[in-house]
Amino acid sequence: MIVQEPQCPGPLMDYSPHLLVDLLFQVFDSTEQTSEEVNTFWRGCQEQHDLPTDPNRFAVLTMKALLCCLHWEDGVNSVEDNGGWARLLNAHSRRYAVALLAREKRHVSRPLCSRITLHLLELLSREELCWDLPAMAFLVEVLDCLDTKECGDRVLETLSRNLGSTNKKRRQLALRVVVALSQDPVMAESIWSLSERLVQLLGDADRDVVWMTLSVLDHVLWTSLWTRRHERVRSKDPLISTPTGLQLAEALRPLFDHDDSSVRQGSMVLFSRVIKVIEREGKRPLKPLVCLSLLPLYFHRHDEKVLVKRASQGALLAVTRFLKRRDLGHLVNTEEPWSFGECLLKKDRRRVAKYMHQALPYLRSPQQPLREAAVKFMGIAGGYLRGQPNELQLIIDALQAITDDSSPTVSSLALEIIRFVGNVQTAPYPRFQQLRDQLCGAWNSRPSLWG
Repeated sequence: MIVQEPQCPGPLMDYSPHLLVDLLFQVFDSTEQTSEEVNTFWRGCQEQHDLPTDPNRFAVLTMKALLCCLHWEDGVNSVEDNGGWARLLNAHSRRYAVALLAREKRHVSRPLCSRITLHLLELLSREELCWDLPAMAFLVEVLDCLDTKECGDRVLETLSRNLGSTNKKRRQLALRVVVALSQDPVMAESIWSLSERLVQLLGDADRDVVWMTLSVLDHVLWTSLWTRRHERVRSKDPLISTPTGLQLAEALRPLFDHDDSSVRQGSMVLFSRVIKVIEREGKRPLKPLVCLSLLPLYFHRHDEKVLVKRASQGALLAVTRFLKRRDLGHLVNTEEPWSFGECLLKKDRRRVAKYMHQALPYLRSPQQPLREAAVKFMGIAGGYLRGQPNELQLIIDALQAITDDSSPTVSSLALEIIRFVGNVQTAPYPRFQQLRDQLCGAWNSRPSLWG
């Protein structure tokens, strides 16, 4: 009744952001199960004032009238043309409707959007809020209207709770907000306060969640490093503490073998950045973990995806520098794919059995080049496991299981290595050296996919 007056009172205009949010809340609350007490009250209002049957529909009509009162008729019509008002009445599509409403408002009035968002942040801080998904959907669309210097910490506080939610959609929306915030240099280092939550999300089963998390961490780390270097920002605190760096590196390593190539690439790029940062603070705690990354990166140097190949190459170079292994670094780009594995095992003979066990899963890789690399690595490892019959038998059994591989190259290589490993135990040392030389020569002359 008030908004239908020719001249709206000033307080109505001043409190319009709060009124719009409260009307949205009424719509969301009404689409949920309504108590009998509320239904009885509404029936009385309906009979007395001839109101619409549904209270949520009346709330939408009131919202549209308020927006028109604010001279936003074009926005109301645009939302109508895109089916936004009808979707707002449906509990399953209301997040889409809120996002549409936010985009339209942002185009027309950024100050109004900013005031609405600040009020939403106040409401999102309440644990009992039942419509935080739509509220987050609004927030992600209008972040650029906010002054992050003033309210960035409040946004991060809200995001921290939602990133740890068991609700998949809530996690995704919260991550979308973090992705948008990470583009703001002012927020870069502050986002590290969410690092514990973000590291946990790297183990999420949802590919999109993992990819967005990698994007946030990589962008924030790069921005923070650039800021400290180029703007000469001095801080006594390290950008990444050693415990956080360890947790992050440990969470990244399994992603090298992720089914999605974008995740593989992103995890390798971020891993390179992390070890470079940690190296400045003290690399001893990270060294064992970095050693475990050598073999996966070595195999993915021959990944079928070109971008993953490049990322693994860059990560291998970073890792070899970290470990001060110039001998390995020189072999990263070699045309002789077996030479890296040979050098790795020759200089670290105590870990040959561990490396062999680490390589076993790659015999079943969906990518032929990786299977081929794993088979050849088994041959190299077998040569250094002389005198360890149990480990040699494990190699033979694993290779025997792939002699029927779909790739003739892989199956043929497996048979060659089985014969070689079978002779390792019994052949005299000079004969053993001759056999290994013959095997390496055969690898070099064989046409393969390794180039």
